[in-house]
Amino acid sequence: MASSNKNSIENLIAASNSLRVSLEKSKALGLALQKSGPRLEEISQRLPSLEAAVRPIRADKDALGAVGGHINRAVGPAAAVLKGSLDGGLLEAALDKLENEFRRLLTEHSVPLPMSSSIGEQACIAPSPLPVSVIQKLQAILGRLIANNRLEKCISIYVEIRSSNVRASLQALDLDYLEISISEFNDVQSIEGYIAQWGKHLEFAVKHLFEVEYKLCNDVFERIGLDVWMDCFAKIAAQAGILAFLQFGKTVTESKKDPVKLLKLLDIFASLNKLRLDFNRLFGGAACIEIQNLTRDLIKRVIDGAAEIFWELLVQVELQRQTPPPQDGEYEIVKAIELNLETWMKAYEDATLSYMFAMNNHWHLFKHLRGTKLGQLLGDSWLREHEQSKDYYAAVERSQEKTCQLIVQAVVPVYRSYMQNYGPLVEQDTSSSKYAKYSVQSLENMILSLFQPKPGRYGSFKGRSPSGKFNNGVSDLRRTASAVV
Repeated sequence: MASSNKNSIENLIAASNSLRVSLEKSKALGLALQKSGPRLEEISQRLPSLEAAVRPIRADKDALGAVGGHINRAVGPAAAVLKGSLDGGLLEAALDKLENEFRRLLTEHSVPLPMSSSIGEQACIAPSPLPVSVIQKLQAILGRLIANNRLEKCISIYVEIRSSNVRASLQALDLDYLEISISEFNDVQSIEGYIAQWGKHLEFAVKHLFEVEYKLCNDVFERIGLDVWMDCFAKIAAQAGILAFLQFGKTVTESKKDPVKLLKLLDIFASLNKLRLDFNRLFGGAACIEIQNLTRDLIKRVIDGAAEIFWELLVQVELQRQTPPPQDGEYEIVKAIELNLETWMKAYEDATLSYMFAMNNHWHLFKHLRGTKLGQLLGDSWLREHEQSKDYYAAVERSQEKTCQLIVQAVVPVYRSYMQNYGPLVEQDTSSSKYAKYSVQSLENMILSLFQPKPGRYGSFKGRSPSGKFNNGVSDLRRTASAVV
């Protein structure tokens, strides 16, 4: 009986030692065990009674039986917790590595499209989609992560990287104007240049950036379902900047009414209408409802704004019926255009720019009205006035004369000094024509001819005298008007 008790006690001590070793190992897995707090708490509550049962060295059979139940209840849950913690920790670590690989593949193969700030004449080539091998790797990783409820994290990573790539591609276009608020400009004329850029930039973004993202979302997420990849694309488009384009158009519609604004509203409508099929295809899904609503609202504002301006013009025309007609029969609209040209011409501080502006616009009127019914009504005399404006041409001629004088005064005296010092030496050389091709006077005549072109070529300005010798420039010094510097 004593031997049996001794063996039971030794077994109990061995079990106790084994339990303590297991508990020490469990402490080394602190993070995993913290997640299993309630179950560990249960074990902790049972350990004191186990220790109390082990304490007496000589215990009777009934006491040892009671201890056995405590051991079973304590060791069983501990083993389950340890197994679950180890397995769960390794799985989480493996899934984290897959997410990192998913991010790495996207980052390394998402390169912004290099381009200049001007895309008017530039051939826009859409960036190549991801290589097939990369797409296959992404799909394989997605399959593993989706099976472990990590789809949302994958979409978040994908949207973050691809939308950032589109924004980087658009940075070269200098799109700061998209953030202009109504308070930052007084009328549409102050941003009409931006409106023209807006149409080109929007077309580029839709056809060469968002088109690629649309196809790529389909390629990567096609096995998951239409709703998933369309939602992914909608988030990329919104974060990449499509909403800013639409907001700029809305800002223009909210500016104050102006006749010039009518033309700009029509430009915005033309740009949107040109991209109508692309918008319907790319942003027609339920996930793009915000883009759809903003686009419809913009189109409505453009149409309503244009209609209001048309209506006001009609009212102005009707009001003019009650006023007497111009005594000279001149067209009011044409008169208003002429007044605008005169006003804008006077706004230039540089007189030369002012005259050039007037000449260009008068020539434009003559060129585009000549041969039209309106041009016939205005008459040939009116058209000729815009074809040739003596004051403007005279100003240009004065500018040419001044430029010519400055060039002559800068070049001819230096050349004269050269001929006076080295002319006699040069003419003694049999190959003198290599060193002095023109006389002082012929050089001056040639410069003058550049600003006052005459029939014929410069061949008549050869520098040799009838005797074949070069003069020394003394007679030129007396004759030339540039002798006094």
